[in-house]
Amino acid sequence: MPSVRRHGTVVSLGFTGGRQATVGIMDLLAGARVVTGYGAHGDSGEEIAKGLDDLGRLTAEGRLRPVIDSRYALDDFEAGYTRLASREAVGSLVLER
Repeated sequence: MPSVRRHGTVVSLGFTGGRQATVGIMDLLAGARVVTGYGAHGDSGEEIAKGLDDLGRLTAEGRLRPVIDSRYALDDFEAGYTRLASREAVGSLVLER
């Protein structure tokens, strides 16, 4: 939690590391931080499209800063998959053309 600012929010969009997570309760309380999850399983296409538009806007405004673990050329996707499968990645992996 040290990377999350005071009053910041962590949004989990998936769980490649398993179904259990360990979070220090004092890190949450002392920093007034929030952890929440999101899944689009029950959302309509319109709701998903609006959510993606909102994410794009927040990113463009600099209010959303995704954590990027590493970047790979599209031709080197196997190395990216290996990194993802290692469960050592922290953040997203980006494939670039």
